[in-house]
Amino acid sequence: MENYSQKTYLMKNGFSLTELLVTLVLSSFICLSLIKLLIHYQDQRRYHQTEFQINSQLQFAATILRQAILNSGYLGCGTLQTEQVHMHGLTNPPAYFMQGYYTQLPPFLQGHPLAKSDVIRLTQAVPEGVYLTKSMLEKNTALEVIRNPFEMHEWLIISDCHHADIFPVTSVQGLWLHHPPLNNLYQNTTQVFTWQDESYFIAETKRSYSNRSPILALYKMNAAPKQNDTPREEELVEDISKLEILYANNANASFMSAKQVTDWNAIKIVKITLTAQLPYQASWLTERRTFFVTLRNRLI
Repeated sequence: MENYSQKTYLMKNGFSLTELLVTLVLSSFICLSLIKLLIHYQDQRRYHQTEFQINSQLQFAATILRQAILNSGYLGCGTLQTEQVHMHGLTNPPAYFMQGYYTQLPPFLQGHPLAKSDVIRLTQAVPEGVYLTKSMLEKNTALEVIRNPFEMHEWLIISDCHHADIFPVTSVQGLWLHHPPLNNLYQNTTQVFTWQDESYFIAETKRSYSNRSPILALYKMNAAPKQNDTPREEELVEDISKLEILYANNANASFMSAKQVTDWNAIKIVKITLTAQLPYQASWLTERRTFFVTLRNRLI
C-alpha cells in the first residue's frame, strides 16, 4: 500500500525541480548542438555550391579558348603564311592568324578589355566549307557553290592550299556568290568558308555581386562581322576575373609574354591561366586553372 501511494504521488506531482532543471539543460545542449551542426552543414553546402560554380565556369571558359586556339590559322588545308592570303576590304585586317596583346591594342579593341588584361586575337576559316561547282574563268567571275549557306555582306575565305582570298559577298543569287575581283583563279576542287576573326579578353559586365563588386567575364569580339557592320563584343562566361597568356616556339622553349614575341608565325604552343572568383561570406573564393594548347598544323 505504501509503494502504491508513492507512485500515485509522483504521477500526480510530475518531475521535481532538480529533475526539470537537468532535463532543460540537456535539452538545450542537444538543441544547440543540432543548430551548430545545421549551420555547419549549410556553410559547407554553400561553399561546395560556390566551388562547383567556379570550377564549372573555369571548365567552360577553358573549353572555349582551347577550341578557338587549336583551330587558329586553319584555312581549309595546309598552313599558309599571311603573305599568301589576300584580304579585300577588311576594316581591321589581322597582321597574323594569331596574335596576342597586352597594352598596345588595335583601334577596334581599345576601351573594351579590362586594363592590364591579356588579349588574344584568333582568325580562321570556319570548318565545313562548301565546294565550287565550276572553276573560275576570270578573277571577278561569280562563284557557284554546291549549296549556299552564306549571306550578303558576309566575309568569306576561298583557299586552294596554295593561295587564299578573303572577301565580302556583294550579292547572292541562288547558288551564285558575287564578289570583288580576287587575286587568284580557283578550280572547282576549291572550298569556300566563312571567315572568322575573334579576340578574347576579360571585361566588366556592368553587373555587380551582392557585395557591390563588379562582375567580370570572359568576352569575345568579332572583328569581321558583316561588311560595314561595327565590331561587337559578346559575353561568354561570367566570374572569370583574369586571363594570363604565354607563348612558346616549341615544346622545349621558354614561354614568353605577348610583348616579348617577335614572330607570331613561329608560335606553336600557348599557355593559358584562367582565374575565377566568387564572393563567399566576407571574403572571396578563388580558383585557377592552367592548360596548354598546340596550334593546329604547326608542330610538323
